[in-house]
Amino acid sequence: MRIKKKNIIIALLTGLILLFLFPIPGNAQEWGGEKPINFWDHWSININAGMMSYFGDLSYHDSDVLDKLNYESKPAFDLMITKHFDKKFGISGQLLYGQIKGGDNINSSFETDLFEYNVQARLDFIRLILPGRNPKFGLEGFAGIGHTWFKSETYNLNEDEPIKTTYRPGVPEFVYFGGIGMHYHIHEQFAVTTSLSLRHLQNDKLDQVVKNDNYDFYSYFSIGLIYYIGSKRYQPLKNKARLAHSSKRSR
Repeated sequence: MRIKKKNIIIALLTGLILLFLFPIPGNAQEWGGEKPINFWDHWSININAGMMSYFGDLSYHDSDVLDKLNYESKPAFDLMITKHFDKKFGISGQLLYGQIKGGDNINSSFETDLFEYNVQARLDFIRLILPGRNPKFGLEGFAGIGHTWFKSETYNLNEDEPIKTTYRPGVPEFVYFGGIGMHYHIHEQFAVTTSLSLRHLQNDKLDQVVKNDNYDFYSYFSIGLIYYIGSKRYQPLKNKARLAHSSKRSR
């Protein structure tokens, strides 16, 4: 299992490095502008809020969504900034804060605070399949790597008296993740968005239980709003030939 996990991590790292070094080329006219796209054009800011859920040695409600949200999930929110190389592909940086909880809620329980920073690649499947169209709806896949700081507090009953144990790693832990998201444009510079991701932490102490040599997971479901900076994504493309023809006729 360790060999397979290392291979996955190496593949993700290699893929993201290649995406940074050799980004997918964008069409200079694809965004509706007349000047060529440069690095400082076409960015977006995304603010989200949602729920973070725990999957590990003490998760008992993986098959029941309502119980999962009630007993093993807590609120989370994030801020993400994306550089769009074209309408299909972008690179994002994200700051994520959230909490999870779990346990049997009778003899033992835990709560964990997490702060994650990451980089991720995002690809819009709708625009990949229909490159000549400009729909308001988008379906994205994304994958990334990052680091997570966390603090776990466990409560165990001992003769009706709770004993609190705190664990905090000395360094941020490596995390890799993947997910899928959707967005819908309500304005040329605003879109509502939702996403779901599963994140694999390279540490087995989110719940302070080390068991079966399996690292803990956590998921993040969010709903939010995107603002596109200096990018009129839904401005119709200008047909230069038609404009030139109209100009001649007007003379």
